[in-house]
Amino acid sequence: MASTTVRLDPLSKITHRPKEAIRNIQKGKDAPWHDEEEFGDATQRRYTGFHALALVLAEMIGAQGCSVSLTGEFMRAHKSAINKFLDEIEGDLPPKPRFVLALQTAIEDEWVGITWQPMILCGYGSVEEVESAIAAEIAKVGRVIETRDGRVKDRVVGGPWIALASIPEAYRLLRQRAKAEGYMIEGRQIFKIADDIEGE
Repeated sequence: MASTTVRLDPLSKITHRPKEAIRNIQKGKDAPWHDEEEFGDATQRRYTGFHALALVLAEMIGAQGCSVSLTGEFMRAHKSAINKFLDEIEGDLPPKPRFVLALQTAIEDEWVGITWQPMILCGYGSVEEVESAIAAEIAKVGRVIETRDGRVKDRVVGGPWIALASIPEAYRLLRQRAKAEGYMIEGRQIFKIADDIEGE
């Protein structure tokens, strides 16, 4: 029976991410998934469609100017949204529009000046969640927030800075790339097309 997971080399090919880049984000704990939960102590890691989709989504977020470290953090926070989408695909349900949202707000701190602070949001990536989160951050602009037991006042002065990636569009792109490399993605499963033909 053909395997439904792949090792690093095929993962690199179907996501168009260099192997060294994938190794580096894992070593730096910036991967768009939780290493400990997903792999344990396995020496030969095997990757699923979830991992491949997460890499493509991370590529989309990173291309919008988000750092590697923050991209990994935002992606890990959207694990439920990605899984919900994949559940719909595997359950033959019409997939809903879902998004990965990376959002940062400009804060004026009395001690350090203006810094951009990430807002880590968890949920299912629905349109309503995304719109609500963005609107909430816009409404905060101009507000003063007391920190350090009231000794310091931070002021929201700008933002939100937003990077957004569509999960269904990333999945479509992933399937397109995988097919070009001789693989098929079906939800969390990855098949080598040649193996399926031989199995028939």
